[in-house]
Amino acid sequence: MDNKTDDSLIIEKEARTANPFSNEPEQVVVADIKVPFISLMWFMVKAIIAAIPAMVIATAILVFMFVAGLSFLDGLLGTNVMQNINGMR
Repeated sequence: MDNKTDDSLIIEKEARTANPFSNEPEQVVVADIKVPFISLMWFMVKAIIAAIPAMVIATAILVFMFVAGLSFLDGLLGTNVMQNINGMR
């Protein structure tokens, strides 16, 4: 499409099917998305704030898996690693 407009989203359609009820996918190329800089920055700030609880949960899961694996190996090998770790306090 040579005619560019000032819409917030400009979509160029490469192919159209004659039947609107067809199951064949329609090819679409997104040429431009206009987003104000402040809106983009606010979205990034919210994404960073949302990532903090996710990182806390992921860290808790990893620590649990590490301790469970260490306990399993301790019981399997009989090395008393968990007793040595508790004795360090």
